[in-house]
Amino acid sequence: MKRFLYTLIVGGVGGAIFLFLAVGVLYRSDRLGFANLIDAWLPPRTIIREVKQEIVTSPDSDQNISQIAKKFQESTAMIQSYQDGKLIRFGSGLVMTQDGLIITIEKVVPVGAQSYQVLVNGKVFNAAVVKRDAKNNLALLKVDSNGLKPATFDDKNPDPGATLYVFGRIASLTDSENFVHKVFVNRLAQEKVFLDGRYEEYLSGAGLGNQKGTFHGLVYVDGQRIIALQSSFLEDFTNNYLK
Repeated sequence: MKRFLYTLIVGGVGGAIFLFLAVGVLYRSDRLGFANLIDAWLPPRTIIREVKQEIVTSPDSDQNISQIAKKFQESTAMIQSYQDGKLIRFGSGLVMTQDGLIITIEKVVPVGAQSYQVLVNGKVFNAAVVKRDAKNNLALLKVDSNGLKPATFDDKNPDPGATLYVFGRIASLTDSENFVHKVFVNRLAQEKVFLDGRYEEYLSGAGLGNQKGTFHGLVYVDGQRIIALQSSFLEDFTNNYLK
């Protein structure tokens, strides 16, 4: 009897550990849309407290960065996701069309959210998710606006070792703040740019740009890695929706 109980306890603990690890792997890889199911069943984890302590308007004293930021800001949006009146996720996004299509990282606008809000060029809009792809971690939002300034993309891939900038917006207590981070290109693989730089959770949906003010991609974080989806991939995703 004791041996049976020992086997039962050890087997149960082992099974629980395996299940915990398996769920984590499936969520991060989003096999068979698993991440969407989890987001729909469970409220997404809020990270507001972390971000309020990390707001940065200009992390570099270089005046050149301020000039670069001005080129990015008109085409960059702040995005917030709400559930039961509470802010549960937020990040940035890039304007893709003049009539209100904005692209962001899919994790910024989880399925479980009840409403989405976008701030761009000082105006606040209610938004609807019109296309999402959990596998490739992309989503398109639509706001009711004309006259937005679409992001300008650089279709030439950056070289390894190149210096680029991550630019986005995050919420302050009364408004939004711009942030700029200097990063370095580590390597390119498939449709992704792997970056070396300051890791922060709020980077999701920020644009990866260069000194000319054009964008190379859209940034997200994975573990402790900073990754950008290349601009050609973003344009294809948007064009497939517009067909």
